[in-house]
Amino acid sequence: MTTLELSSHIRKLALLAEREPRRVAAALDALWALQPGLFQDMFCLESEDEEPDCPVRRDSRGQAVVGRPAVPVWEVVRAYRRVLDLQALGQEFPTLSQVELLAALEYSHSHREEIGLQIDAYENRRAALLSE
Repeated sequence: MTTLELSSHIRKLALLAEREPRRVAAALDALWALQPGLFQDMFCLESEDEEPDCPVRRDSRGQAVVGRPAVPVWEVVRAYRRVLDLQALGQEFPTLSQVELLAALEYSHSHREEIGLQIDAYENRRAALLSE
């Protein structure tokens, strides 16, 4: 398939998304499942002259964060585990776009141990504070 053909398909998919967003969202979910890392890669393309436009980045402490102002990815994942719905997650983090929320969830999928340890550390600190 040529680049021109791909561009045409992508434009048509965008038009269909306006009419049937759930159908296109389901198709994209399947695509992300087939190609782990694709979502993040799409937004981290960089040219020689520009900073990469990555939703998930590392803060000064090395922690994975998303959005501006920066929200730790583990906080997004912890909330998602509770609500299990992207729209409800968006209500919990109104400063984050759906792209940023999806990028955070995808990042956590490919960095499970890192995010799991951060969530566990938070839960342990929280439990200790509540037991005092």
